[in-house]
Amino acid sequence: MKKIFWLIIYICLLNSLFAQKSVSTKTTQFDYGDFVGKVYSNKYFNLKFTFPENWIIQPKSEGDDSIKLGQTVIKGKNAQTQKLINQADKKLKTLFLIDSDTSAGGGYTRVICVAEKLNPIYKINTGTKYIQELLRSLKLMVLPPGYILSKTAKIDTFGKNKLAYYDTEYSVILQRGYATVKNGYGVLCHITYTNQADLEIFRQIISEGNYNFAEGQ
Repeated sequence: MKKIFWLIIYICLLNSLFAQKSVSTKTTQFDYGDFVGKVYSNKYFNLKFTFPENWIIQPKSEGDDSIKLGQTVIKGKNAQTQKLINQADKKLKTLFLIDSDTSAGGGYTRVICVAEKLNPIYKINTGTKYIQELLRSLKLMVLPPGYILSKTAKIDTFGKNKLAYYDTEYSVILQRGYATVKNGYGVLCHITYTNQADLEIFRQIISEGNYNFAEGQ
């Protein structure tokens, strides 16, 4: 299960680099944020999420390591693909990684939130535009047989607020990525799950938290 999970998370987190050139991510303001208990806060991106007490915080390094491993898995022997994949390490920053405890019951749920420095020449300034670019890049890749991908960005409603998202499906593994754009970064919170109830819990977490709704439309 974990092997399949990481294969799909590689695809979703590495695809956007195929559409953009690498740009510097150096900034004195960038903040990875932090957990206090099960509350994640990030002042730079104006994010705040409160997770259930039984969810398990994982080291950010696990997310970084998985992305690097994914680069090795995907790039293969193609020189151009290798060049593009090698740029990903300069572009993607893992903000947090957290698991639901449903894995003990045979399910698997993980939320990873990443930030990607965007090239300003592409004028990607909303979550919808960011997801459209992600989907465009994904469609250029050779995906596993049976991999189902949203055709376009969708909008999820949280009361009066809205967020752009996309869905994927592969075997028993379902995924949803919610996106916003802030301070020149695309911020993607991505849930991989096999238990539908965990998606609803995550939606509730977003609804009660802060995820730059106005910029995500």
